[in-house]
Amino acid sequence: MKWFSGRGLKFKFICSVIVSCMICAMCALATGLYFNGVQFRSSLVDKARTIHSRLNAASRYVANQGGLQPMIERYTKLYTDSSQLTEEDRKIILQQVPIYAGMAIGASESEKEHYRFRVFSDEPRDKKNTATPVEMEIFKKFEQDKNLQEFIINTENEVSVYRPVRLKESFGCLTCHGHPSTSPWKNGKDILGYPMEDWKDGKLHGVFAVHSNVKEAKAAEISKGDSSPTTFMAIFVFSGSLVSLVIAAFFVKGALGQLQDVSKVLKESGEHVEKAAQQIAESSSSLSKASTVQASSLEETVATMEEMSSMVKHNSESAKEAAALALSATKVASLGGKQIQELVHSMTQISADSKKVVEITAVIDDIAFQTNLLALNAAVEAARAGEQGKGFAVVADAVRGLAQRSGEAAKGIAALINESAARIETGEAQAQKGGAVFEEILEAVNRMAELNGNISESSEEQSRGIAQIGQAMNQLDQTTQQNAAVSEEAAASAEELSSQSTKLKSSVDILEGVVFGVK
Repeated sequence: MKWFSGRGLKFKFICSVIVSCMICAMCALATGLYFNGVQFRSSLVDKARTIHSRLNAASRYVANQGGLQPMIERYTKLYTDSSQLTEEDRKIILQQVPIYAGMAIGASESEKEHYRFRVFSDEPRDKKNTATPVEMEIFKKFEQDKNLQEFIINTENEVSVYRPVRLKESFGCLTCHGHPSTSPWKNGKDILGYPMEDWKDGKLHGVFAVHSNVKEAKAAEISKGDSSPTTFMAIFVFSGSLVSLVIAAFFVKGALGQLQDVSKVLKESGEHVEKAAQQIAESSSSLSKASTVQASSLEETVATMEEMSSMVKHNSESAKEAAALALSATKVASLGGKQIQELVHSMTQISADSKKVVEITAVIDDIAFQTNLLALNAAVEAARAGEQGKGFAVVADAVRGLAQRSGEAAKGIAALINESAARIETGEAQAQKGGAVFEEILEAVNRMAELNGNISESSEEQSRGIAQIGQAMNQLDQTTQQNAAVSEEAAASAEELSSQSTKLKSSVDILEGVVFGVK
C-alpha cells in the first residue's frame, strides 16, 4: 500500500480504471451467470411443460382412437376370463390405455433428453409407482385444490414440474375404474383382471413428474458445442474495459495537467494565506491586549469620575447649604444693624435728654445758689430786725440749708449726668463703630452669599459637566469593551483562519502528493 500511495494520480487513476473495469466485468459476468442460470432453469421448466403437453396429447390421441372398447370386444369373444390373457395380449391392451400411452411416451428417451420421468399415486396398481412421503405431500396439494394444474419445485440441483392425472370419463378411464357392475367379464374386474374401484369422473388418480438435473442438462448443452451467452458477455466486457481504459487515459492526461497547475497555485495561495493569517493573528492579539488594558483603564477612570461627580454633587449641596446659611446670616446681620441703628438713635436721644437734664440741673443749681443768696440776705435782714426777725432767721437758715443741700444734690446729679453723658457719648461712639462693623459684616455676608450662590451654580454646572463626561466615558467604556470583544473575536477568527490555512496547506500538500506522487 505504501508503494501504491507514493504513486502519482495518473498511475492511480489508470489503476482505478483497470480495477473498476475488472470489478464491473466480474459483476457483469456474475450478473450474466445469474440470469443465465435463471434463464436456463426457466428453459428446463418450459421443457418439462412441453413434455407434459406431449403426454397429454398422446393420451388424448389414444382416447380419440376408441381406447379400450375395441380390445374389450375382441378379447371377451376370445376368452371367458382375464386369467386366459397372455403377456402379449396384456401388452396390446395396455397400449390402448390413454394414461399408459402417456406414461410410455414420458419414459421413452428420457435419458437421451436428459430428464427423469416419474408417475406416482396413493393407490397404484403397480406398487413401484407408490408415492414416497415427499411425493405424497405434493399429491395432497393437488387433492386439496382441484384448480391446481401445476406445481414446480426448483432446487439447487434439480428442477421438477408436477401435473395431476385425474380420471376422465371421456378418455374411457371408468372402463377400468368404474362400477364393478360394468365389468366386461361380469365378475367386477376390468379387462386386465384388476378389481374395479367404483371411482368417479375427475378423481385424482396419480401425478406425472418430470425431473431435470441442472448439472447434467448444462453438461449436455456444453457438449453440443453451442457458445454460451456468458462467453460472449465476457468477451464484450473485456473489450469494453480495454476501450474504456484507453479513453480514460486520453481524457485524464489533459485534466491531470490542469489539476497539477491548480495544485501549484493552491499551494502558493495557501502559503500566502498562512503568512497573512499569522500576521492578522498577531495584530489581533496585540489589539485585543491593548483594548483590554484600555478597557481596564477606562473602567478605573469611570469609577474616578463617578467619585468626582459624587464629591462635586456633595460640594454643590454644601454650597447650597452655605448659601442658605449666608442668606440667613444676612437677614440676622441686617436685623442686628437695624437694632444697632435704633440703639444709636436711642443713645443719641438719651444724650440729648442728658444735656437737657444737665441744663435743668444747672438751673436748679442756679436756683439753689440764688436761694442761698436770698437766705443769706434774709438772715442778714433778720439779724438787722433783731428779736422780731429771729423766727424769720430760723426759716431763712432752714431755707439756706435746703438750698445748700439742693445745690449739692444738683451738683451731684450734674456730676452723675455728666459722667453718664460721657459714657453715653462713648457708648454712642462704640455703637456707631459697631454699626459700621455690622454693615461691613452684612456686606461681607452678602458677598459670601453671592459667592456661595456662584459656587453652587458652578458646582451644579460642573456636576452636569462631569455627569456628561461620565456618560461619555461609559459610552467610551462600552465601545472599548465592544472593541475588546471584537478584537478577541478577530483574534479567534485569525487563529481559526491560521488553523484553516494550515489545514489548507496540509490538504494542498496531500493533493500535491496525490497528483505528483511522493517525492
